[in-house]
Amino acid sequence: MGSWQGVHMNAEELVISFFERVYNQQDFDYVMKIYADNYYEHTESGARSNRDCYNIIKGASSIFPDLKVEIEEVLSKNEIVAARLTFTVTHKGEFFGIPATNKTITFEAMEFFKVVEGQITESWGNWPIFDILEMLKKS
Repeated sequence: MGSWQGVHMNAEELVISFFERVYNQQDFDYVMKIYADNYYEHTESGARSNRDCYNIIKGASSIFPDLKVEIEEVLSKNEIVAARLTFTVTHKGEFFGIPATNKTITFEAMEFFKVVEGQITESWGNWPIFDILEMLKKS
């Protein structure tokens, strides 16, 4: 069981708290507390530290300021936690060259996290960018 400032959480609870606090409550500083300094996101242009992760999420919040996530399902085995998620966002800033459309869209994502000693150390998964772009381009 992990611990952060005296609060004990299992791996699933830690991942759930990440989505609730960071995305739904916009407590971006929480990233720095629960992500390891040497956090590694397994995507080509992903975060390579908790600071990178913080900056990416902050950047996304300027494009999608009302971003909300609904946690559909969370499963874990050993140190790995899988989360099936539904995001709802309103496009308020340029995203991959598309100027703000003010459209509200919903999309699903799957993410996997490795949790070691109460911190998120690695993750796999990403947003379905091509689906998001298609939804934003539709009139």
